[in-house]
Amino acid sequence: MYKKIIGGVLVGILMMVVVILLIYSGAGTQQTIQSIYIPGDNPTVIRSEKGIILSIEELPKESSIAKGFKLSNQSFSHVALSPDCKKVAFSVRGSVHDWTGLLILQSGEIKQLTFIYGGAAGKLYWSPNSEYLAIENRYGSGLRKIDIVDATTGVFINCNNIIGREFHSKGIETYSPQWFNDNNRLSFKAKKIGEDQESLWIINLENCMLSRLE
Repeated sequence: MYKKIIGGVLVGILMMVVVILLIYSGAGTQQTIQSIYIPGDNPTVIRSEKGIILSIEELPKESSIAKGFKLSNQSFSHVALSPDCKKVAFSVRGSVHDWTGLLILQSGEIKQLTFIYGGAAGKLYWSPNSEYLAIENRYGSGLRKIDIVDATTGVFINCNNIIGREFHSKGIETYSPQWFNDNNRLSFKAKKIGEDQESLWIINLENCMLSRLE
């Protein structure tokens, strides 16, 4: 009788070990994606070394930010894998409106981050810790504008309003963002529309303070 009980316990422990190993092996598979790209001959998919990870057919057909606006004739224009290899940021070109989104690889969840009315969604720049995303968009006015998004919540950070107030409201475009390794500072270039002279700035995300370098 005791032998049967002991045997049953050992079988149960063995099954638990197998399940745990399967879980960890699955988690490891999630993290094996190391690079992503948009095929030049097929901008309707995003591929990794393991195959297609996202297609246009999986994207929403209506904006969740600008209610009532349809998203049609879509194709991918830019894509960036987060440094921790857990999230994919992408820009989408539409027949009239562009937008940027975020794919959570583990869950497959898609979040819409920005909606560009009559403009162009641009390049994507991850912070080293994968918590923030800087997006270089071009709005309908022709003005390039850096938008900074919290990748966890999917919404603009507070400092985004500072950049808009100090630059874009005055006809000054911002572009070419670069993250510092501390994850809290972002440098970018700025210039007034129609002029050639550039200036270099840094914004501190901890206090939203701006400082000019040159």
